[in-house]
Amino acid sequence: MRGTGDVRMDSSKRDGSRPRRLAPDANFYELYDESEVLDIASSLDLYRTIPLQYGYFGGGAQHWSDYVQRMADQDLPNTLVRTQQLLDINFAFLQELIAPHGRINIVDIGPGDCSPVKGLLARLQEEELLGRYIALDTSRAMREIAAKNIHTWFGGAIGFEGHRIDMTRESFRHVIRSQAVVGEQHRINVALLLGGTLYNFREPEAVLTKIRQSLSPGDLLVHVVKIDSPRTRQFFDFNTVAEMNAPLSRDHRLVLESLGISPDLYDLENGYDPADRRRYIRVRLRESVELFFTTGVGDRVVSLAVGEPIHLWHYWHHDQLQVREQLVRGGFYPLLLCEYPDHDYLLCICRVEAGREASSQSIGPAFT
Repeated sequence: MRGTGDVRMDSSKRDGSRPRRLAPDANFYELYDESEVLDIASSLDLYRTIPLQYGYFGGGAQHWSDYVQRMADQDLPNTLVRTQQLLDINFAFLQELIAPHGRINIVDIGPGDCSPVKGLLARLQEEELLGRYIALDTSRAMREIAAKNIHTWFGGAIGFEGHRIDMTRESFRHVIRSQAVVGEQHRINVALLLGGTLYNFREPEAVLTKIRQSLSPGDLLVHVVKIDSPRTRQFFDFNTVAEMNAPLSRDHRLVLESLGISPDLYDLENGYDPADRRRYIRVRLRESVELFFTTGVGDRVVSLAVGEPIHLWHYWHHDQLQVREQLVRGGFYPLLLCEYPDHDYLLCICRVEAGREASSQSIGPAFT
């Protein structure tokens, strides 16, 4: 039966050597569909990881939107403010690139609540350059928040196209080719990777390859990232890990709690690993557990041993040269790299060129 929660089928008889048996609660199967359940189970089984995007389902999406709003209200530099400033500073260059094509399509990958792109959309609309605005996110709740914001800010002047796309597994080529524009055969697509989205993925190079395969020669990629420096190593926002005296923020707790993994079963760890230049949040199990998933293709059991980590969040740190090399290997040709004067944030504008394909080489190992 689905949704039994922490079944602890033999917890009263456990002698300490047997794993605790757990099952997801009803909320888990309401939040995630069959493919997402299988992905979570596989990620735990193969990589001891809960993919970050699943924390933005349900109430997790609103939690993220509230966090972004707090950044907007701060009179301090942060990821949101610096992203908006870098887009504004480099708008003239972007405008020069897109001018020969008339209107363009914006493809926003992981848009959040759309706050980072609000100013860019307004300027494109004012200059009569914006065609379609396409937002790609796995979370329906996040897409709904984004759509509401676009309507609130722009009314009907800018349409919102929200699509469920998992960039770790899917191309979005069919989405941007789904509507032919008569008389505008040369319209190009500008894909956005803002706020460091790329470096939250377990394998950033694989995501870049999916993006490259989805775009066509002449299309552009705009990437904003918090880069590695002594300053960013010293100051890094862990997304309010200690909010409300809780050991983990709401979005990091969501899947753990739905799986029946309660705080008494783990110790929290967060920090910076200089070996692979990765910032992380993870939990380490205090006892062995067995997770029982119910799917349409049968039950699946994932066994996790005492002392094993479960990765909840990470961020790969790269300096400017490494970011550029990674983009080139991903099949993109950098046209502009602009660091903010404090050297904490970098904007890259790249073009897809015919004959340039992604390389199999990568910077930084995927963690296991």
